[in-house]
Order: sequence, then C-alpha cells, then structure tokens
Amino acid sequence: PLTAEQPHRDGGGFWVALPTSRQADKPVERESRVPLRSHTKGQMGNMPSAPSKSKTRKLLKDVDKYCRQAATAITQADVLIVTTGAGFSADSGLAIYRDVAKVPAYSERKVEYHDLCVPDWLEDEPEFFWGFWGGCFNDYRDTDPHEGYGIIRKWSDDMFRNSTFAEKVRARLQDSSGFLSRQGEDEPYRVESFPGAFYLFTSNVDAHSYDHFEASEIRECHGNVECFQCSRPCCGKIWRAPEDLRFALDKETMTATIATPEQKAAMAAENEAKAVAKARETEEEGKAVAAVAKAEGEAGEGGEGGEGGEGG
Repeated sequence: PLTAEQPHRDGGGFWVALPTSRQADKPVERESRVPLRSHTKGQMGNMPSAPSKSKTRKLLKDVDKYCRQAATAITQADVLIVTTGAGFSADSGLAIYRDVAKVPAYSERKVEYHDLCVPDWLEDEPEFFWGFWGGCFNDYRDTDPHEGYGIIRKWSDDMFRNSTFAEKVRARLQDSSGFLSRQGEDEPYRVESFPGAFYLFTSNVDAHSYDHFEASEIRECHGNVECFQCSRPCCGKIWRAPEDLRFALDKETMTATIATPEQKAAMAAENEAKAVAKARETEEEGKAVAAVAKAEGEAGEGGEGGEGGEGG
C-alpha cells in the first residue's frame, strides 16, 4: 500500500490511498500490462470482521463487565495504541466497503468495490474513476467525525500524551536527522513533535484522524484521499487537495468531474439543508426520549406510593 511516508515513483502510482503493481522496480509498459481489473478482485478491501451470533449475545449480556475491564486496562496502561478500521468510520455515517459500491450504476456494469480500487480507471475512464473516488472524497469532507474521536483525544490528553512515560518515549525518538526542521511549509500534514505514549494506526482513508490527533501520532496504512501526487514521476512531492475542491457527481452514471463554483454552491446548500433536517430529527428524538423517561419516572413514583399505602 502507498502511504504519505512512502511515495510511489514507478510510474503507476497516482493517488496515495491506492495500491498499484510493481515489476522488478521497472515501469510496466501499458501495452504489455494485463489490466489490473482482471486479477485484483478479492485482494483488496477486506470486510470488517464480526463475532459469531453466540459470541455477540455473550458480549451484549456482559457489556458492562467488559467495559469496566477495558477502562481498568486503559487507566493502568503506560501506552495507548488505538487501531481503527471500517467500523470506526461507519459510526460517523460513512459507508463501509461492502456497501460503498452497492449502487445501480455499478450493478449494471458488473463492477464491485474491488474492481474500482485499481489505477487503470484513471486513464481508461477518468470520469468513472472520479465518480467513485470523487464521491468518497465529497462524503469524507462533508461528514463530521463521530464523538468517539473526541473521547479518545480526551483519554490521550489526560493519561498518555504528556505523561512521564511519554517523555521517556520522546527522548528515545530524538535523532540528529533534523527531520522536524527539514519539513516544507506545504507539507500535507506538518509534524510538530515526536509522538509520546499515544499512537493511532488506521486503515481508514477518510483523514478524520487529523481532526483530533497530532500528525506525529497517526499512521495510515492505506494513506488517505486528501493526498495527491503526480500520475507520472515528475516529482516525488505529495500535496493536500485544495480546501475548496469538490466533485460534481452524477449518481445515475456514477461519473464525476471537478465541480464548478455554481455546482459547489448548490452542493453547499444541499448539505446545509441536510444538516438542518438532521438537527430537527435529533431534537425530536431527544424530546421523545425525555417523554419516555418522564413517563417511566411518574409510573415508578406511583408504584412506590401504592406499595407504601398497601403496606400501611
């Protein structure tokens, strides 16, 4: 897999988030290359693992006990390493691998997620390529990370980032390479310091980890969709996508082009309308929960009074 720390330079890499093939460290001539779409199915995009039904029942039955055990382990630990995958993104409302490509346009063309995750589309059908990755790009940018990120950030602040053990870790990581001072001003994610006793390893490509954690604490084994590099090795530079970049997606054909200012304005208005509707829905849910709690409370008080009267 390509990462921001390991830029691909053999002429086949175009996007940090996607893997590509190598042959003896030499570029493969396009005419002699077997289309990647024909042999990559099943090799990328593993499904999130899940416990068996019996295991699930046991976990749910004893969830409070397991939460206490986890809390004890975290508070007694010197170092916290968090690993996240598709399920962690799903909690933000983002589609996971088994669902992201389940749309009519892909069904008609008989392509699945594995078929879409290959570089060839960028040259063969760029609008179709950006239909998939541009759609993901929009979703990742327009979706806020869920509250779990903030919870973990609080744990790391309170117990790990500035602990005595964290200082020992940083002391061991210091070197004479001058890495921190050698970074350019346009680094995709500027590293300000060495990590301490907290670290996050993720296979997610949504870049949401950077909203809550320090760049030095994050390792993305698949890179992320915010980072771009040249499709041909004109330079080894990796850069962040512009802040105002959006893709105009045709959901019927799942093709996309870079959005015009007018299209971006329409997309912003649509997102705002969705946010208002979501806020209204959340408010109504809150009122419903409060009403149920109030009713249960009144029923409990009435029951206690009845028992008291009967006992008297």
